[in-house]
Amino acid sequence: MTYTDGSRDEGRWEKGQLVEVVRHQPAEIAQEQGTSYPPSASAMVKPSGKYHAVIIGINDYDHLPSLETAVNDARAVDRVLREKYRFTTQLLIDPGRDRIMRALNRIRSKLGPEDHLLIYYAGHGQFDPAVDKAYWLPADAQSDEDTKWIIVDNITTNIKRARAKHVLVVADSCYSGTMTRDIKIRFDRDDDKKRYLTKMLRKSSRTLMASGGNEPVSDSGGGGHSIFARAFLDGLRNPGMMVFTAEQFFHEHVKERVGGNAAQVPEYSVIRMSGHNGGDFVFIKK
Repeated sequence: MTYTDGSRDEGRWEKGQLVEVVRHQPAEIAQEQGTSYPPSASAMVKPSGKYHAVIIGINDYDHLPSLETAVNDARAVDRVLREKYRFTTQLLIDPGRDRIMRALNRIRSKLGPEDHLLIYYAGHGQFDPAVDKAYWLPADAQSDEDTKWIIVDNITTNIKRARAKHVLVVADSCYSGTMTRDIKIRFDRDDDKKRYLTKMLRKSSRTLMASGGNEPVSDSGGGGHSIFARAFLDGLRNPGMMVFTAEQFFHEHVKERVGGNAAQVPEYSVIRMSGHNGGDFVFIKK
């Protein structure tokens, strides 16, 4: 069920979100004002391979309550990844189960061993505590019939089979829970950052950035976006770094802003049983 405040919980319909955070000047503004990003590992670390993104946003459901911000979130993420980063994107608006799975299978077949894949999902989700499993709910999903539900185990299997060096799932639904385990990686000195970025690029990664665990997640509160989406988008637009890992981004732009303004607690974790090997997803600004 969807509550009037847009919240979700275990056994309730849910929607995830993205976020924005303004902490540092963007490069173009900094240059105009005679300042620049600190010279660092950023300029010396150059990942190889191509960047791909499959971006899914679902507002209109055939059998479930509609959402307010998922499509707007998805369109904004698509735009910022294309315009400010090095991504080739595929945007899916209100897709059914078959369309989502076809898109994931097709992109997987195109990936090379040095490529990078980001999968973004904003839409309803469902968690079944009886079997400790979470699901994404496509536009054609029904509340009393799971035929069209996408169990996250299928997403994990798809990710494990991908040849890409790095895969990052950004989910505004209850994808996490039992599917992840915590990772804590923090390097502060610039020399350490260079070595850290190089190490993260060299090793493969399969990670999840989620708007929350299994607690309620708001579908609004971010000025036309979800709270999580707003923080995510603001951070991508003004990251304060030219090259950075998803883990760095999460801690600097998402975790406190979302957790401090909503009941949900965002998570960044390794996806279990997915082929993770100690690396991390690395973003590069144009």
